[in-house]
Amino acid sequence: MRLLGWVTIILAFVLVGLATNLGCDGGGGGAQVISTPPAPSTQRVCRFGATIPAGWIVTDYASDFAQCPDPPGYQTVYTVLIIQNYGIMKIGDVLSICVGQAVPAGWTNVGPNTNLTVCPREPGDPTQGPTAYYIKRLT
Repeated sequence: MRLLGWVTIILAFVLVGLATNLGCDGGGGGAQVISTPPAPSTQRVCRFGATIPAGWIVTDYASDFAQCPDPPGYQTVYTVLIIQNYGIMKIGDVLSICVGQAVPAGWTNVGPNTNLTVCPREPGDPTQGPTAYYIKRLT
């Protein structure tokens, strides 16, 4: 019976130590942060007046007149740019980007994206051909 008492005491110390190491000390310290989640890889920005941050590229267009209205004198359907952080992508990754975007250094154009719903043209635009193309990270 005496041995059981010592085992209980030792187990209690081990559990208290483990809880403290995990940030569960009861002192309001909360859980220990192990890692910080990555920043979002895609964002929506208004087309007019948008500044695309370095390492980001336009991958699609969308409409949102409430958040991104047309400026005076414009009548567009696609007022939002969908941008993606290509800087966090791995070698070998493939990304679809809108026509007109420059291929970033370390990437190569691997062919057209023939899905015309990606980076759609404004109604009445007579331009023919793909609206997006695929790029692949080389370095």
